[in-house]
Amino acid sequence: MKKAFRRLTAMLLAASLLLGNVLAANGSGSDATIDINTKFDFIMQLVDWYSLGAEEKDVLRDYFNQYFEKHPEEFTAVVNEIMQSIDPYSYYMTSKEYADSFGQTLGTFVGIGVTMFNGTPCFEDVYESGPAYEAGVRAGDVLTAVDGKSIAGMTNTEITKLLRGNANTTVVLTVTRADKTLTFTVTRREVTPEHVSSKTLAKGVEYIRVAAFGNDTDSAKFVKIWDGLAAKDTRAAIIDLRDNGGGLINMAQRMIETIVPDKGRYYLGLRERADEGGLKQYYTPGGGPRLNKVILLVNGRSASASEIVAGSLSDLGEATLLGETTYGKGVGQNHMQLPDGSILVLTSLEMQLPKRGAYNGTGLKPDIQLKNSGKTTSLADELPALDVKTALLPGQRGDAVRAMTARLSLLGYLDSAQDGFDIAVLDAVRRFQLANGLLPGLSAAPSTLALLDARAKQQASNASKLDDQLAAALAICKTAAEKPAQYRVNADGTWTNLS
Repeated sequence: MKKAFRRLTAMLLAASLLLGNVLAANGSGSDATIDINTKFDFIMQLVDWYSLGAEEKDVLRDYFNQYFEKHPEEFTAVVNEIMQSIDPYSYYMTSKEYADSFGQTLGTFVGIGVTMFNGTPCFEDVYESGPAYEAGVRAGDVLTAVDGKSIAGMTNTEITKLLRGNANTTVVLTVTRADKTLTFTVTRREVTPEHVSSKTLAKGVEYIRVAAFGNDTDSAKFVKIWDGLAAKDTRAAIIDLRDNGGGLINMAQRMIETIVPDKGRYYLGLRERADEGGLKQYYTPGGGPRLNKVILLVNGRSASASEIVAGSLSDLGEATLLGETTYGKGVGQNHMQLPDGSILVLTSLEMQLPKRGAYNGTGLKPDIQLKNSGKTTSLADELPALDVKTALLPGQRGDAVRAMTARLSLLGYLDSAQDGFDIAVLDAVRRFQLANGLLPGLSAAPSTLALLDARAKQQASNASKLDDQLAAALAICKTAAEKPAQYRVNADGTWTNLS
């Protein structure tokens, strides 16, 4: 009876296929249904029902295994065609392909641990955990030669090739710093990439660049920077997420949880498969210093984890988005290593924002939409005016001291600008005087201030430029920084929010 029922069902399936129907009862006698959309579906269903050789086999899996044994060179292409039929972000990679694609973000690399500003030989960042920093190289140093060979006229790509090499080999860097020529011998080694850096752009305004959400080192560095803002009397911050394609979601979450002052606010939903728990919602622990203004810079290459931070903080009203509409990658992937070291990347969750909800494929529209014109202004233009005719003395406070310390900070003699002329500032002044052939004294004489101003402006012209988006953000934040702080700094360096 069962066999006759299957034959009848097979005839009905054939008729259904010809008529364009897609559902028919199966031959088990249950209420279940099967999908018949194509001739291939029809064939495989009949094989499953009638083939003696397929009675206890997964025919398709066995076929592909045998096919790849005969044609191993086609494995990657075929598997990726299958992955792409699921979604555009799922794929298979060999271990080498994965290392080439993600090594600089999620892993380690052999080098000296520096990054350069685009189009200039000036070091934008020197990783504190890297060999260049340990040798004495600092952000803002301008590279002039590698192993005695001038790099004049070279592109950043050509310079990078000279800096790279095998582990335990050395490279000699010649740089200029405050008009002094310095030489450092650096031993290349394995370096963990650092994608987070910061600097004070104006009184009370901190600029934080997050180039990728790469590793625990990045996460810890961001937390350290943010937790140190109150001690620097920071009242506004610019977080640059432009060209940041994402990375680790847990780092994005830690950033949000570090920034938001209030406890218990819903900031992110991650929806997994139903059998993996479905939607998980996350809430802020609270405690971050309440700033007058936070601006997030975004563009069309800000994606994934960048959009989590930008969208969550924007939806919570904790930040203003400035720039261009983001990429729109609102799904996340698991990176699963296979026994041979290859990697399968599978989309396993969808991100949902507090107000915007799911945004995959649409991106985030900034509150302030602004494109870059390609023109830039020098960071030197943003330095506070310095009176070079009046000496500054220890114990003094005010804008004049901040203007001097802003220059000392830019040149690497201080960590940041400040209003008070204390012992640390005096030490920085004396080190600047010694480095520039001046007689060290107990004050900053006019001759010292004049030379300091010239050196700082030269350094700033070699360093980063302010594009339209950054300049607009800085103007807004400078105005916000003039308003009273919304927190009180405690004696132990912690803070208490006033509201």
